[in-house]
Amino acid sequence: MRHARFLLLLRSPIDTLRSIIRMGRDLYPVEWFKDPQRALAHYEVRLAFMQACATRARAIRSAFLEADRIIENTDECVAGLSEWLDLRTPLRNDYRLFTHTGEPNFGDASNRILRGAVTGARTPLNDVHVPPEIVQDATCAHERCRDVLLRRCRTRI
Repeated sequence: MRHARFLLLLRSPIDTLRSIIRMGRDLYPVEWFKDPQRALAHYEVRLAFMQACATRARAIRSAFLEADRIIENTDECVAGLSEWLDLRTPLRNDYRLFTHTGEPNFGDASNRILRGAVTGARTPLNDVHVPPEIVQDATCAHERCRDVLLRRCRTRI
């Protein structure tokens, strides 16, 4: 583990909650995914784990990436990751598809994954309602986590 590196991706709270709830509604028979309060609790546990990783890892071994940047600035993020990982062959923004790509229970089950490349397109999640008080709690937890990651991670991609 002494050579391990930690890439910590932080996604916007509203998109994360909507995605969890949508998965419960449309993709997986996991009842708690559909409950906004339980989705928030799950999100808060994930944020706490990220903060713990950033705190325990030496700063030189951890990098922070706001997930929206992957969509908005794909080439810049891919280049930054390649540099941080010190790769001989840089990463690319396209990828191979496998037998189960896009299938539920095998990772991302959205149709966008089937494109074989990171694109600026997003899966619309506006049809998923999250109560305002849940969004507010998630936003506060997100900001606390972001502050820790900015302080603890030497590299920001």
